[in-house]
Amino acid sequence: MLTFFTLVSFITTSSVASVLVDGIYYELNNSAKTAAVANSNETYSGVIDIPASFVYEGETYTVTIIDYLAFIDCANVETVKIPSTVTSIKPSSFERCGLTSIEIGISVDYIDYEAFRDCKNLTKLTLPSSLSIIENEAFAGCTSLAEIYVNRNDPPKLINTAFNDVDKTSCKVYVPTGRKSVYTRASGWKDFSNITEYAFNTDITVNMGVADENGKRWASFCSEYAVLLPAGLTAFYASNFEDNGDGTFGLTLTAITSGNTLPAKSGLLLWGTDETYTLTKSSKTAAKTTGNLFAGTVDKMLVEAETCYLLASDLLNNPVMSLYDGTTLAPRTAYLPIAKVVENAGATISINVDASGIEQIYTDETSSKEIYNLQGQRLNDIYAPGMYIVGGRKVWMK
Repeated sequence: MLTFFTLVSFITTSSVASVLVDGIYYELNNSAKTAAVANSNETYSGVIDIPASFVYEGETYTVTIIDYLAFIDCANVETVKIPSTVTSIKPSSFERCGLTSIEIGISVDYIDYEAFRDCKNLTKLTLPSSLSIIENEAFAGCTSLAEIYVNRNDPPKLINTAFNDVDKTSCKVYVPTGRKSVYTRASGWKDFSNITEYAFNTDITVNMGVADENGKRWASFCSEYAVLLPAGLTAFYASNFEDNGDGTFGLTLTAITSGNTLPAKSGLLLWGTDETYTLTKSSKTAAKTTGNLFAGTVDKMLVEAETCYLLASDLLNNPVMSLYDGTTLAPRTAYLPIAKVVENAGATISINVDASGIEQIYTDETSSKEIYNLQGQRLNDIYAPGMYIVGGRKVWMK
């Protein structure tokens, strides 16, 4: 067990700036390195392809929000492609926009009030599995809406007038296979006369965290069905957690290599170099994760006060982080439920990666202080983050 990560709570301050990058206006959060798509004073038109991230003055910003009034009254906009990094669509962001169709990004959890109000050209709407709430009048006045594709097993909650003035007799609602009966009983959705089951694409796109100095990225993961682990991506489950008795704690991760099938509803950490990976549904026998200490959720979940959760890929680029009461976990998230024994900022947790296939690293001594890189070269010390062999075991050093 090596490399300690201090579990601390911290407060950041952000400065906001409005910038134009490749034809799209953004409000920047300089401390978090995130961006919100901002109002353009009616200059947007045609097809708007919002990127997941962009570089501005040498810094990379992740697009996470479609902000208030971003596309309001943009009569010449035909469609907007919302990336998987966006989690929130703010009030009136597309009000009276000329949209004919839109596919909401796969990470959006909440569509705020009047977001698409009076988009009278809108005929087709696709809603992701992440979406849990559609606010008042979000799609009110979308009188041409003919098709709604809802890729979520549990119906998103409709707040009262969410689809006011939409013709619920002629508008067709497509829901996942086997879920029609649930939608026909759900408040708001049961008002639609034409609900049909539909086989949605079962591919899952995973957004990885910020790359470290060696180009490696982490992500937290849990799927509602078994998926194939693609080339270049490694999965880990938690095989051991222990209290060292001195205010520090150890977590052992065991690897599942690419080409294997990941089990359904199992909390896992993913590790690779690309920004995104696509995992496809698999009918093959899943890899064994016997005794996995990670749990996982396929729906959003509120962290409870009596539990401490450790997750992958926080903004400081640590493989684990602590969360506190009132934090909401996103869908398809892994977490480690442990008793809240850590009550001060000095507590630490160490990460040990338990991997096989390192017999090619030979040594004449058995001292646990011997350090090798993955090329088999003996080192006097560790000066950079990465994977090393320490005392005959593969260890991730932060």
